[in-house]
Amino acid sequence: MKRIVLAAALSLGGSAALAAVDTEALVADLQRQGYSWIEVKRGPTQIEVEAVRGEVKIETVYDAATGTVLDHDTDRASRREQGRTGVDIRDTARDFEDRDDDRDDWDDDRDDDRDDRYDRDDRDDDRDRDDRDDRDDDRDDD
Repeated sequence: MKRIVLAAALSLGGSAALAAVDTEALVADLQRQGYSWIEVKRGPTQIEVEAVRGEVKIETVYDAATGTVLDHDTDRASRREQGRTGVDIRDTARDFEDRDDDRDDWDDDRDDDRDDRYDRDDRDDDRDRDDRDDRDDDRDDD
């Protein structure tokens, strides 16, 4: 069953990649494939499509200008989602995939490293600033 859903999603992605995304054509294609609930959200540069057929829910994010698939997920639909029917198309002020996400992660890691410079809780453990722990240096092992 996953193969059918993936093939359907890839066929959508392939046809949509030829030109700007036509939301009405996407909806019509999903309806022909038997999806009972279709939700389309149009952001400034991206379009997110969620569709439910039986117990399967697909979510696909397209680049609005090129039709390129930016993200695609297949999940099990909740009972509430399985019971919904119809089409909902709406505009939103935000996009769905953050293209700068990797850069944000790098910034977070760099900030964590800076915080570590001020971590003085182990200064007594390493008196001579080498990599070894000096707590046992005072012990008389003779």
